Amino acid sequence: ENKKLQNQIQKLYGDLYNKE
Repeated sequence: ENKKLQNQIQKLYGDLYNKE
């Protein structure tokens, strides 16, 4: 479960960095 959460967070950060 923890791995899934970390994966989602990484995806979110990736989207943020991609937008900038």
